Amino acid sequence: MNFIDQKEEVIKDVQKWLRTIGREYPDFPEVFIDGIYGSETAEAVAFFQRKKGLQVTGNIDRETFDSLYSEYLRIIRASRILGFIPKFEEYTEGEMRPGDVLDDIFVLQLLLRAVSLDDNDLFVEINGVFNEETEKAVRKLQNKIGMTENGRVNGELWNMLVLLADKQKFNI
Repeated sequence: MNFIDQKEEVIKDVQKWLRTIGREYPDFPEVFIDGIYGSETAEAVAFFQRKKGLQVTGNIDRETFDSLYSEYLRIIRASRILGFIPKFEEYTEGEMRPGDVLDDIFVLQLLLRAVSLDDNDLFVEINGVFNEETEKAVRKLQNKIGMTENGRVNGELWNMLVLLADKQKFNI
């Protein structure tokens, strides 16, 4: 039995969260917001559980519910950050480097995704952590635009990334 107890309004919320989360993964199963916990919803829940290292049942227990909601909020927060992308000179943090955990890293990862339409190697998970995957994408971008590959983001690279992403019209 599902933790959400088959309540239509709660199922619709979960389906909305799944649709939002699904944009993070190219192979995420399609979910319709119909308030019915059918096979499509169960398949998407199982996919999410696998990705997050949860017990894969296709049903929603308390841990899955909380994890879904937390992931949904993270994505919404990251999307709102994109409403304003300042030039790097306005940052007080200076250079972004591997290991950093900042709100700015969400934006960096969203920008990398925006330009990944031309290069799948730039498609990174949006988690706010300048991890190995993000560093690899930054190095790839630096190489692609003829900058020194050091895996760090300075003002020049940030501003170039903003321009490149703007050309893509933030089609994330």
